[in-house]
This record gives sequence, structure tokens and C-alpha cells, in this order.
Amino acid sequence: MREKKVYAKGELIIREGSVQRDAYIIEKGTVEVFRQDENGNKKVIAVRGKQEVIGEMTLLEGGTRCANIIALEDCELSILEYESFKDLPDSNPGVQTLRKIMNERRKAEASSTQEKL
Repeated sequence: MREKKVYAKGELIIREGSVQRDAYIIEKGTVEVFRQDENGNKKVIAVRGKQEVIGEMTLLEGGTRCANIIALEDCELSILEYESFKDLPDSNPGVQTLRKIMNERRKAEASSTQEKL
């Protein structure tokens, strides 16, 4: 059984630039993924809901968090702990699924950026 965390509406789940490596599965609620520029302007990247994964990029690749994630309503999240994933080979079905999700999101964001240019 996975550990769960509860976040209240408006609570920050992930802060851009932080180094925490766990990912989460949304069991209940919705979240907003966004970035802020140097002037504090907010750019919403996505809204994610039930059974979607968030935080998968740093879980798999390390580095710092590339976006902020805030609870749009009360949320319950299952934790995918980095310690449980770090030694799994890329051939593991769970790792492959997370990489597929990550790559699809990167392509979608790149397409969105290109359309605005």
C-alpha cells in the first residue's frame, strides 16, 4: 500500500526549483501546474485530475522541479517515492509508463510554445 498525502485547496504541493524527487498519483481532486516568470506573471501549463501523475520528471531524471503545482480543491495523493524507483531499470513497465507520460507532456508543451511564436 502506498503512502498518501492530503492537501487542502490552495495549498502548494510542489515548488518550482525545489529538489524533492517524489512523484504523485492524484487519487482525489484537481491540481494546477504553472510557472511564474521573473515579474511574477503566472503561466498555467496544465490542470491534472484523478489518476494522473505529477512530478514524474524529477523522479526519473533528477534536477530541480520545473513547475509549481497547487491544489485547486482538496486533494489526496499517493506518493511514488524516489527511493522505490531509483534502482529500477528502464525496462521496468512502471518506469516505461512514466517515461511515456513525461515525453508526451514535453512534446505537448513544445508544440504549445511553437504555436505562440
